[in-house]
Amino acid sequence: SVPHVHGYRPQPEDSTALGLNLWTVNGTFRMDREVSHRLSYSAGLSGLYMQNSRSGFEYLIPSFVSSQGGVFGYGSWKANERVTFNGGARIEVADRSLNGFSETVYDAELQVIGSRERTPDIDRQFVGWALATGIVISGRTTDVHINLSRSFRFPAPNELGMNGVHHGTFRHEQGDATLNMEEGYHSDIQFRLEQGAHSLNAGAYFNFFTNYIYLGTTAQFSPLPEAGAIYRYQQDPATHTGFELDYIWEMPADLEFSVSAAYIYTYNFTSTLSLPFMPPFNVRPELRYQPSWGKEDRWSGNVAVSWDWYTAQNRNDRNEPKTPGYDLLNVGMGIELTTKQLVIGLDVQCINLLDALNMNHLSRYRLLNLPEPGRNGTIRAFVRF
Repeated sequence: SVPHVHGYRPQPEDSTALGLNLWTVNGTFRMDREVSHRLSYSAGLSGLYMQNSRSGFEYLIPSFVSSQGGVFGYGSWKANERVTFNGGARIEVADRSLNGFSETVYDAELQVIGSRERTPDIDRQFVGWALATGIVISGRTTDVHINLSRSFRFPAPNELGMNGVHHGTFRHEQGDATLNMEEGYHSDIQFRLEQGAHSLNAGAYFNFFTNYIYLGTTAQFSPLPEAGAIYRYQQDPATHTGFELDYIWEMPADLEFSVSAAYIYTYNFTSTLSLPFMPPFNVRPELRYQPSWGKEDRWSGNVAVSWDWYTAQNRNDRNEPKTPGYDLLNVGMGIELTTKQLVIGLDVQCINLLDALNMNHLSRYRLLNLPEPGRNGTIRAFVRF
């Protein structure tokens, strides 16, 4: 049988199912100038050109030409030894030209009975602008960064014209030729503390999008074989907010304790649900022993134990599966020899030591209800020059 040929159609001329030949050219010109020890600025222009040619007897995305370019500027003013202000702006234009694609429909005798349009001809132009400003307050042991910005993002060619089974994600993904440019407003604050053996980095952010572009499920089943429901690129007002934290404690006796945590909350104002494909709250504490020995401490080693804890992800988009929480115990050890010319090392690691059943909410295999690997390990030998 001919591979991946479903329905009535002639036998393909070759075995190429999906051929995507993408050429990309990009460039940036930037001029930097330091007016004084307090004031500096940068200005420039950049551009990106992409050309994709498709081939094969299956269809996912059409041939297209995509180009965009713009001008930008950035400035920094140091008010005093502790306070620095910065700001920037960018204006950009873009063109998306996608060739339409229709496939021939045959009857059981392989006679042509019509055609079916998968992607129309698409020719879209966009103009976007962005602004950003921020302040950095620095101290002997602390830094605080506060930023406010307005952003834009042009729809990508796949978001406009894709329409086929994506075998890498096991779903039928469909673009929308009417998508507009995405626009958002952002604020974030970053805090850093270095106090003796303790180090803390923490940040929080809030993003509001007037028309956020995302890939979401629909209530429509695909007419294509083995495709399931259609996932379509959509656009709605939405928010992102969350925080990230990293803490390190350099303990006595060559011990180090660290913990990292991350959380994101999203809300779609149209569906009143979460946006899809969002990671759950997670925490990772780790205890590491890092001794060194020998002449000039040429030998060094490490033994580490870490615990990955993920909560259940029950805030989902419509028709998106919920994912139960899980935790993983990991252990590892390594040794290094440092010489004047190179570093030789060996690492051994065991992930999911207790063989816990777990599914990654963001994995492409989640849609198939396939769990992540059980107990598994790696051995790595390396030489650094």
